[in-house]
Order: sequence, then structure tokens, then C-alpha cells
Amino acid sequence: METDSFFYQLFKQLPAAFSEYRREEIRKMFQLTDIRKTAVWKEAQEEAETRARKPMVRNCLSKGMSVKQIADLMEIPVKEVRRLAKNTAK
Repeated sequence: METDSFFYQLFKQLPAAFSEYRREEIRKMFQLTDIRKTAVWKEAQEEAETRARKPMVRNCLSKGMSVKQIADLMEIPVKEVRRLAKNTAK
């Protein structure tokens, strides 16, 4: 909890400390890369998409749609729909 509080205070004060700098200047100062290009970002995005798809698959199945219809509707492979359906049943 102490660490969370420390980071909260730090991030609360960061905007004032860097208010005179543009985003690109800060990026160069800290040699930051676009987080959207990192593996962590991609993994988080994939996980979020999977979490969003699970209830959609469950709802479609409960309405009597076939796995093929769901795959076509969601524009994902049939194999992925089956995986999501299997994980949803648990």
C-alpha cells in the first residue's frame, strides 16, 4: 500500500513538473518509445479483446447461433470461437 501511495503522489505532481515541455521533448528526455509498440501493450490489448468477446460468444450461442455464424459475425476464426465457447462454459 505504501508503494501505491508513493506512486500516486508522484504521478499527481508530474504534470506540474513537466508542464512547460511538449510531449516530444519529454519523450526524447527519457528516451521513451511509444507504448503501443511494445509486447506488453499488444498482450494487454489481446487480453482485453478476449474478455470482450467471451460474453458476445455466450450471448450468440444462447440465441441459437452456430459457431460458424458467430465467427462470420465477429470476423474471427471458427477455432477462436470454439476456444471462447469452451472457456465461457467453465
